[in-house]
Amino acid sequence: MITTTDGKKSEAYVPIATGGTSTTGWRAVAIPLKAIRGFDKTNKQVKVISVSGDATTTFFVGDIRVVSDTTPIRGRLLVQSQTRGWTEVTDLNLGLGDEISFGATGEGGASVLKYSWDFDAADGLQEDAIGSIAKRRFRKPGTFTITLTVVDEFGLKEPYRATLQVKVNP
Repeated sequence: MITTTDGKKSEAYVPIATGGTSTTGWRAVAIPLKAIRGFDKTNKQVKVISVSGDATTTFFVGDIRVVSDTTPIRGRLLVQSQTRGWTEVTDLNLGLGDEISFGATGEGGASVLKYSWDFDAADGLQEDAIGSIAKRRFRKPGTFTITLTVVDEFGLKEPYRATLQVKVNP
């Protein structure tokens, strides 16, 4: 909750699970001021910042700061192999009925990132799966274009897209 000097209150919700964890156990969570509902209707002079949780627990706030984050979103599209683990590939050659695990990593500065997958660019669907890991079984032969899209939760940065060609043999 943000209270401005003109007495108006604005709020935002960010799931803590989306923040990065360091080796010390702290999580970094960022909320762009542009993403806070109602903040645009205030004088934009922050007086009070309130933090709360939706569970009974103890949490500590170690640092609150204002930053200008212009870091672009970058990512990697990965495929899981039994022999090599997670690797980047430019194309795949599979057999009919094979199931494959796709993975994604992303960086975007302080942005909270979301991952979505389109497993067949030709079918008109934009989002077949969401999350950083997705499994897919190919049940028909053909060549498919897999698209990974990484976006910032609040839509304030240009998305990152990566594609992969998959050939499914009969």
